Amino acid sequence: MDRAVLALGEVIDDVLGRAEQLTASPDQLHVVSQTIRSYLPASLEAYANLPRGYALARRAGRERSAHEELLAQLALLDAQMRKVAEAIHRGDEQALRDQGRFLRDRFGGSELDIG
Repeated sequence: MDRAVLALGEVIDDVLGRAEQLTASPDQLHVVSQTIRSYLPASLEAYANLPRGYALARRAGRERSAHEELLAQLALLDAQMRKVAEAIHRGDEQALRDQGRFLRDRFGGSELDIG
C-alpha cells in the first residue's frame, strides 16, 4: 500500500506543481481538489480505522479484503490524477510546438530570402 500512496502522491505533486494550468479546466480543477480534500482522505481514514488483521483478512465469497479495497480505490484515484497530468502535459507540449512554429516563422527564413 505504501507504494500506491507514494505513487499517487507523486502524481498529485506533479499536478499541483502546475496548478495554474488547472484554472483553465474547471472539471480537472474539481477532480484534483476533491481528490485532495475528500476522496483520498476518506479512503485512508476509513482504512486506518480498521485493525490491521481485520483489514488484511479476506471475507467469505468474492468480497475483497479492506486492504485490497483500499488498493483498488488508490488505483482509481491514481488513474484519474494521471489523466489530469497527461492533459496538463499535452498543453505544455502544444505550447512548445506553438513556440517552435513562431520561431521558425520569425527566424527560419524563407526560400524567397536573398542571401
